[in-house]
Amino acid sequence: GDHPMARRTCNLLFKNGGRNLPGFMVGRQVTVTLIFFVAARATTLNIKVGEDDNIFGVSDALQEFFNLGFLGAILTTI
Repeated sequence: GDHPMARRTCNLLFKNGGRNLPGFMVGRQVTVTLIFFVAARATTLNIKVGEDDNIFGVSDALQEFFNLGFLGAILTTI
């Protein structure tokens, strides 16, 4: 790319024969994993199915799915 920030990032990653690239990739994966857990925690619901009102009036089965915390996984995947 022609953007100065993109050029500086590439220069940093690929200097010394690309020795910085593995560290960048590991750091990126750690960051994505952290975001995954934070989003899962922020979107996990704890609504008692059958006792409390379901969120948005969804069915009991869908409410049980929302209670599992997979909603955060779906959000970070999309």
